[in-house]
Amino acid sequence: MGYLPKLRRRRGGCAVLDGGEQAHSLLRELADLYYEDSEGVGDMLTTIAELDKAAERERHLDGLGDSEHARDNLVNQLLDEIGGAELHFDPHVTHHALMQARKVAHEARTLAIALEARAEELTRLAVIARGERAVESGHPVTRPALP
Repeated sequence: MGYLPKLRRRRGGCAVLDGGEQAHSLLRELADLYYEDSEGVGDMLTTIAELDKAAERERHLDGLGDSEHARDNLVNQLLDEIGGAELHFDPHVTHHALMQARKVAHEARTLAIALEARAEELTRLAVIARGERAVESGHPVTRPALP
């Protein structure tokens, strides 16, 4: 099991970062904690949900309510109890992830360059097509400068 989010492609070419493995690990830890102290963990989760609802109601108070802050503190406390959500990087894996990120960045730059060229080509073709339609309709043609 890896500890870094995985870059995946979804249908339609959409790229997503999948943190499912990390969430899986945290949920197992939460289940273990719940098994050991179901009442305490259940109360904590209920309180988090109640504070979340209260924070939604306080949104219009421009920061005067404290429910959001209390909720976040309680969530952080629970995260600490289940091992935290920090990712500690192994230098070898970090290097591999860096190489993957560089490859994705290179592919994105290449794609951006190709898309810019295509957009410029379509702009030129649109200018030419407007000029030809003007000639066919009998209107005087003033050729706009091509980009």
